[in-house]
Amino acid sequence: MGVYVLSPMRLHYSPMDSPTDIRAVQPPPGLTSDPVTLLNLAHREAGASAIVFDYLPAAGQAEFVARLWEGGWHTQVTEGGWFTCKRQAGEIVFVGVRPWVAPEEPMIGPTVGPAHLVAWMLCRWRKATDVHYRHTPGAATVASIRAQPRHKHPKWVLRNANTMDYWEPPTKLVDIHYIGRGGKSHREGHRWDMRSAYLAAMAAAHLPYDKPMPTGGAPFEYGYFRVRLGNPLDRPYWLSRPDRQGTRWMTHEGYQDLIYAPMGEGPRRTDVELIDSITTSDGGRWLRSWAERWRDALLEPRLRAVLKRGYAEAVGLMAVESGGIFRPDVRHIIGQRVAVQIARRAREVKQGTGISPIQINVDSLYYPTTVDVAQVSALIGVGDKIGQMRYEGVQPL
Repeated sequence: MGVYVLSPMRLHYSPMDSPTDIRAVQPPPGLTSDPVTLLNLAHREAGASAIVFDYLPAAGQAEFVARLWEGGWHTQVTEGGWFTCKRQAGEIVFVGVRPWVAPEEPMIGPTVGPAHLVAWMLCRWRKATDVHYRHTPGAATVASIRAQPRHKHPKWVLRNANTMDYWEPPTKLVDIHYIGRGGKSHREGHRWDMRSAYLAAMAAAHLPYDKPMPTGGAPFEYGYFRVRLGNPLDRPYWLSRPDRQGTRWMTHEGYQDLIYAPMGEGPRRTDVELIDSITTSDGGRWLRSWAERWRDALLEPRLRAVLKRGYAEAVGLMAVESGGIFRPDVRHIIGQRVAVQIARRAREVKQGTGISPIQINVDSLYYPTTVDVAQVSALIGVGDKIGQMRYEGVQPL
């Protein structure tokens, strides 16, 4: 399976530390203007599965797609400038056209660089993730998640219109956005960010393999819990507002943080009334090995930005029905784990200094400019690993 970037007169590829399955095929003179000829040549002689045109292969997308269909490639326009081409034998080739993609596209966009650099980036992505880049960082990351070897595969899509299998989560959980008392009066504050917060959550979270089912007052471990607090004023930073009945839905990540103290110190509180649940007993850390590989891939400086964008977009795509992984429950669990972890950091600072954050924004904590940075950094867990905190200095709010 090769990766190719086609310039008007030659094929570019990366000879630097490339996977062994990436080779260059020089097209015969005079045939570079025909996209079908080039696609067939690269696919037939070297098994190319990803091809990028560095120039306009046709006057417009409609003409380009029509020519590929005439050549036996069933072509679907996906994201801007990207096409999925299939033949009856089951062959699939992802085709990108650089002049048609958005300027900010991070892998093949015009700002990336010349053709040979695009080829090198695509090769490095293929080696780091085991899948070819296609469409967007998020779409390519979803493909990587699905391709990761594992002893047990989860159910990837929780809704199937053909079988009328309509599964809806009981709530729409959102990322944490907290403004403390008097927080709006501050124009700037010390900021700490959690390193690769969503990737760390994907590695650590226990996730259901299949869809959670109604379990009432006898819940299993993984899924959603509906609770009512006896003391509504005593609530963690991540807790959402209650509904009209005074109850809240949360995932098992939030429920465990609400009920149990860390380090096995016994119950945190006893005023939590379980009202309902939608759960399953079948779960595990089935994203852990994938996340650890992604963590290692982040060490490649040129790929770091697109890899970080990839896993962030992939989490969001889990709530999109048309995506390759439609798991809104997994999206909620990962997001709530991030919220719980960042709130725990704020709780440690509160217990150690008596100071509350002036703002919490997803995976960032803001404190007044008067705090002792060294003291807060020690309490907040500053470090170089994913999931640890990084001090960003004084930032505007």
